[in-house]
Amino acid sequence: MRPSRYADREVQVAMSFVPDPDEIEERLAALPVVTFQAGDAILRAGSKTGDLFFLKKGTAAVIRDGIEFARVTQPNAVIGEQSALLDQPHTADVRAVEVSQFYVASGDLLARDPVVLLYVTAVLARRLNAAVGILIDLKTQLKADQRGSLVDKTLETMEGLLGGVLRLPAQSLELRSAASRADAFLAAHPKAKDQLRRIFTLKLAAVHEGEEPTRRRALRSEFTDEEWQLVKELAADPYRILVMATPAGEETYAEVAHEAIFRRWDELHNWIAADHEFLAWRTGLEAARNAKSRAFLMGTSLRQAQGWRATRGEDLSTVDRGFIDRSTKRESKVKARTRALAYVLLVGIVAGLLFLNRSFVQTQWYWYTQVRPYVLSPEAEQALNPGGSFRECAKDCPEMIVVPEGAFMMGSLTNEAGRDSDESPQHEVTIAKPFAMSKFEVTFDEWDTCVAYGDCDPRIGDSGFGRGRKPVINVTWYDAKRYAAWLSKMTGKTYRLPSEAEWEYAARAGAETLYSWGDEIGNGIANCVGCGSEWDGKQTAPVGSFAANAFDLSDMHGNVSEWVEDCYHANYDGAPANGSAWTAGGDCSSRILRGGSWDNSPDALRSASRGRGANFAQSNKLGFRVVRELNP
Repeated sequence: MRPSRYADREVQVAMSFVPDPDEIEERLAALPVVTFQAGDAILRAGSKTGDLFFLKKGTAAVIRDGIEFARVTQPNAVIGEQSALLDQPHTADVRAVEVSQFYVASGDLLARDPVVLLYVTAVLARRLNAAVGILIDLKTQLKADQRGSLVDKTLETMEGLLGGVLRLPAQSLELRSAASRADAFLAAHPKAKDQLRRIFTLKLAAVHEGEEPTRRRALRSEFTDEEWQLVKELAADPYRILVMATPAGEETYAEVAHEAIFRRWDELHNWIAADHEFLAWRTGLEAARNAKSRAFLMGTSLRQAQGWRATRGEDLSTVDRGFIDRSTKRESKVKARTRALAYVLLVGIVAGLLFLNRSFVQTQWYWYTQVRPYVLSPEAEQALNPGGSFRECAKDCPEMIVVPEGAFMMGSLTNEAGRDSDESPQHEVTIAKPFAMSKFEVTFDEWDTCVAYGDCDPRIGDSGFGRGRKPVINVTWYDAKRYAAWLSKMTGKTYRLPSEAEWEYAARAGAETLYSWGDEIGNGIANCVGCGSEWDGKQTAPVGSFAANAFDLSDMHGNVSEWVEDCYHANYDGAPANGSAWTAGGDCSSRILRGGSWDNSPDALRSASRGRGANFAQSNKLGFRVVRELNP
């Protein structure tokens, strides 16, 4: 081929530049995207000149003035023939081209993005010698033709295209990757950092366990108006980090221009790494939601989704939140049906067992409906405060009051009026942790519940005093122990008789006087002989008839003498100092009685006063109250 005026251009384009394939794909993907159907025009006559169209999969279509001049599809292909005449209204017919996407670049845009430019140059440079040869030969053949003819105009257009494409401003050699453009955008919009993080991690990234993040298409409806404004800026010049498209009849969407940004933009990489667990779960949630039109989350997957729904609900799309909520409602319905079936089966079982063991069935039904729902959970128990109250049944079981930990002097001084020698020596006792004591003495209502649903003695009489809210009387120490054991069995918690030290600590309620209210018995404050109440020396009073002490415990003085756990000892020599029951040594055929009764003088009602009764003793003056141990 002979020399020509295009020789200098050959030197310019024959450069040894091999762009990074990822960089090329990234830059091409950053260009605006236009979708064409087979038979559509690529570019109509009269459109902006100097545009280039790049088809997907490496095919490049070079366009000028509405005419497709070259379509490069093979490494060694030669620039093709012109597809239409310049003096006619033109379109480039792509009926032979499959439905595809075309990346559109103008000369000005290429001047700012040399990676794409040099890629195109490298492709065209391999064909430049052949193209120049064609032009020279064609000019020689047409040398005698008139200037301004159709052929000459075509030649000038081809020359202009080749020259215009290959001669670009020097500043075009400045490389700008998507990562640097992203950093530039972040620097220009520092207050939008949190929004950018949400846009890229929550909307535009699909994160899978053990895999690199991939692009995710996010519909316009997933963005707020403020976020969408940022998306449009990110998709426009000079950033071109995102692309936007509106498929025919569908909603506009956005996605990253190229997945290389997930590897190359350090800021985005750090955002994803910091939130990887949630992002990977959310990607799995979308997959589960899209797997089947009627799929639902169940079991562990639903528990996990409900947890994320509660803590990160604002980071989930409306569709995903709805999917979790529908799954929750479905599970609730399934559970409701299961419970209903369980109740039906339970009723059937109960009906069958009634013929075999009426007492057992009744007890189980009482436990299931009247006790089980009211038993304190470990969390509720730990949340109890001193003075707080609870009842572990629906009704007719003791109301319990939380007694705080503390220390006190147990027993009486030698000069205390009305004292006995068995109240000595006075000694310090420490109650190391709180416990709960029944606010009132156990009543007949509560005792009769144990008779009906437990193994308490049904023969316990009221001596004509009445039942209901009157304290249970005529019970032995063993009867009291049996009632506490039944409560423990029904609730699964430890109920027992109080130790003598616990009883006196609770009765004093922080006071060092003879009674919790002072050193005088007063008038109408308690029930005893000489206490000034309507029941004095006659019978028991309904529980709660008198004011409670500072620990909110009632009837600690008078009404009935109360059984405690301790064996009888003649004095306190060797008594435990930690508040525990003293059951070693002494006379364990007899137990301590505390508080005095309606038939005792005021001296027997003192906080330090001690009584004694045989374990099998029964009297209309004897009753009891219970303690419930609390876990720390």
